[in-house]
Amino acid sequence: RKTLKKKRLSAEKENRKKTVIRGKGKPEKTVIRGKGKPEQAMIHIGQLDLEKKAAVVAVILEKPLETSRKAAKMGADLLEIRLDLLGIRDLETAAETIRKVKSETGLPVILTNRSSMEGGKWEGKEADRIELLTNLVSLKDGPDAIDIELSAGREHRDRVVKEAKACGKTVIVSSHDFSK
Repeated sequence: RKTLKKKRLSAEKENRKKTVIRGKGKPEKTVIRGKGKPEQAMIHIGQLDLEKKAAVVAVILEKPLETSRKAAKMGADLLEIRLDLLGIRDLETAAETIRKVKSETGLPVILTNRSSMEGGKWEGKEADRIELLTNLVSLKDGPDAIDIELSAGREHRDRVVKEAKACGKTVIVSSHDFSK
């Protein structure tokens, strides 16, 4: 029985494309890509290597430039710009805010536009929210990473992930449970 189970698990490993965590002591992130040995995966947001150190993330939810400058002075490594909490709904304002924050602080930016279902304040159509995210992630001066909810629905989530990957941006797929 153990031999059959090992063979089945081995076959499953060869066929899947999935990120797993392994290692003794300090865990290392490995990626299984079909057949062969796992390869080392690096986790970066902008120039920040998250494999080397934990990051201090400042959430920007009001007065974006002032708050970002203050966070940078206090030692933040990353800034999370929350479009939903800032009330930013248009591409031009969002793009200008991201550009100015990055230029003024020199810090990488995670872009979030949280849906109300996940505790955010976005008040609009889901298609508009997704379009804003995909347009912003493709900008040259755009965010270094994008946060999209697992609950966004496969089609919307896949669209954001595909665009982010095509632009070389990091993707964070998040899920929030407020019932506990």
